[in-house]
Amino acid sequence: MNKQKKCRMKKGWLAIVVPYRKEETDLQATLDAAAESAGAGAVIYAVEDKDHTGPGHNRHRGIEAATDAEVIVTIDAHMRFRGDVLRRLALGVEGHGGLMVPFCHHNSTCSFVDAVKTGENYYAGARMVYRNQDGDRRVALCAKWARDTKAGPRGAVMGACYAFRRDWYMEIGQPMAMLAGWGCEEEALSIAAWMSGHTPEVFDGHVAHLYRAVAPWRQSQTQEERMAVRQNRMALIHAVVSDATARRELEQWTGGQHQEPSPECERFRLALLKQPRKWCDWRKAICEPDEIDGKQAGGRGTEGTERTEGTKGNVKVKQIQPHKIRTLNIRVPVAGIKCPHCGAVHGTLPITHTWPNGNHRVICPNCGNPFIWFVKV
Repeated sequence: MNKQKKCRMKKGWLAIVVPYRKEETDLQATLDAAAESAGAGAVIYAVEDKDHTGPGHNRHRGIEAATDAEVIVTIDAHMRFRGDVLRRLALGVEGHGGLMVPFCHHNSTCSFVDAVKTGENYYAGARMVYRNQDGDRRVALCAKWARDTKAGPRGAVMGACYAFRRDWYMEIGQPMAMLAGWGCEEEALSIAAWMSGHTPEVFDGHVAHLYRAVAPWRQSQTQEERMAVRQNRMALIHAVVSDATARRELEQWTGGQHQEPSPECERFRLALLKQPRKWCDWRKAICEPDEIDGKQAGGRGTEGTERTEGTKGNVKVKQIQPHKIRTLNIRVPVAGIKCPHCGAVHGTLPITHTWPNGNHRVICPNCGNPFIWFVKV
């Protein structure tokens, strides 16, 4: 029996990591669907985000706990899977390495449909933009949905389901450990993959992701949570941009304040410096020009691994308990996906930007903060 076949039979060779919030209404159905798609030998790590440290860091906690795993597949807590896509995805990276993402159907029925309503979409990975601006919101090193709809290489992964080898994740410096809030896990993984010699790739398999006009958990953010979102972007810039002048320019452009990097961020930065490809190579080969309001230059539009365990068929489910994470005291502009800042309820609002999926960017006249108006038809 060859080594790979033995690995696939070993209990826990595949870890499915699922970050979630306690208010999640679709968790059990997602775990059941994941167990069926992953098959024998998989272990599911359900990681509750009790401290609101965001999906990225909680994915890291699950990876850290999955010490027996050869392959990691991370998924969101409201998904479905076509056939044995999770097992095939895992086998795809087991032997060849790299970073893979399947096609993702994003709709209100969490089904595998191509025709979508406003606010829903069909995704096939992502591209990377050097600087992105929507209205007055500026984001550096930003993943944007891909224009290509076929399987193959991409600038980045996006679509709620990613696969990679655990030993590769450890060797590149455990990038998601540095994240203190929402965002940046796709960009960190994708840039690290390319620098280590692997181009992110869209896998020929399908998953479905639940579209919600309103999430089941509270959507207002505390000041600490808003600071953590900005901290993530500053950590990403510090870790991957090895040119000091470019790093300072990106920090200034995003409006961030320079902070001393966390030990986790510094570990990621040092690991990237050892990779065969460098930051300047990635920027030239992969990163697209600045994109302003959808138009692009050139004319193109470690603690806390205590667990409680259960079983689902032949797939074990482990609950990972929360831990504390360091945050930095920095200022950050208020932003969110639904105006949660002052609690005001509005009817029609002036629109400052409209995305291709029909969603609008508006400004709350009561508190002056921007938010995204998800249009449901």
